[in-house]
Amino acid sequence: MTYIEYDGINLLFRNSKINLFWPLIPWFNSIKNIFHKLYFKPFPSWKWKINSKNETLSQYKFAICYENAKNIPWYITEKIFDCFFAWCIPIYLWAPNINDFIPSNTYINKNRFKTYEELTNYILNLSDKEYKNYLNNIELFLKSEQIKKNSSENFSKIIFNNIIWN
Repeated sequence: MTYIEYDGINLLFRNSKINLFWPLIPWFNSIKNIFHKLYFKPFPSWKWKINSKNETLSQYKFAICYENAKNIPWYITEKIFDCFFAWCIPIYLWAPNINDFIPSNTYINKNRFKTYEELTNYILNLSDKEYKNYLNNIELFLKSEQIKKNSSENFSKIIFNNIIWN
């Protein structure tokens, strides 16, 4: 079996010779579109392409902000900062030492809740004052010296030290 990629779509063919001629067939795009509609379904949460993360996040009070890797110390990506810059409260999960870099009063730590139902209840019962406190704390953090811990220079030092000394 042979896999080819054409216009970002992986196609599977049993005969590899057809791979050479398939893109030359004039009606290839029509077949490709039908094939794509039949076999490649978008995720149910996907709705449309966004042009700006900031523009999209700024429309929401909260955003799920889970890292792609679990329980790796100091592995904190742009996801939480994207929320901060959009004035959206992140619901964060996975870097075990996140509080070494980001104050705990600027995000909702998913680990504090055993179930999503508990988390949902917390969010739904958050008072306006508590919500504004999160936003104020985010603003204070973004204006503080502490944010320098999250600079690319600091992360480079952390990575270098972990490679050299481990």
